[in-house]
Amino acid sequence: MKPARIIPIAVVLLIAAGAIWWLRRPDSPNGFTASGTVEATDADLGFRVGGRLEAVLPREGDEVARGDTIAALESDEASAALEAAVAAAEVARARLSEVEAGPRSEERAQLDAALRIAEQRDVDARRELARAESLHEGGAISLRQLEAAQTAASVAEDALAQAREASRMATRGSRTEQIQAARAALQQAEAQVERAR
Repeated sequence: MKPARIIPIAVVLLIAAGAIWWLRRPDSPNGFTASGTVEATDADLGFRVGGRLEAVLPREGDEVARGDTIAALESDEASAALEAAVAAAEVARARLSEVEAGPRSEERAQLDAALRIAEQRDVDARRELARAESLHEGGAISLRQLEAAQTAASVAEDALAQAREASRMATRGSRTEQIQAARAALQQAEAQVERAR
């Protein structure tokens, strides 16, 4: 092609490109306006909870704005989820009360009785061990019988230590960590209730 023909074509293309840019520039007060109908074949709807649709509210041709309710779920499942969340919150609240109160007086009495029994068994096992040692020195019992008495005394001593620790724990009440964990579980359950509403 001759340069005389190329120049007018280039000028026309540059003018057309400039006009298109001018109409579509981001700071244009008019922007780009078009009219027509939007056809949608797919709609991705999202709900916070699953369930069955009870109603689809807008019909074809209805105008829809941001925030408008488009569909509603059946309330049976939602109310059941709310009831379950409320029940879980009540369980967590009861657990927190139980942990804060510590052991009941009946539980403490039971642990005290177990401690007294462990103390008596320890005394009996020590007495039996002393008797077995004396009899073994005199040759009246075998080494095996002496070792059995030693084992019984050791077991009774361990059981007494365990009973004493259980009694001390009941007297001190719940640990701070247990109370904090129960409070956190209650807060989590209450958040579930709010989410279900």
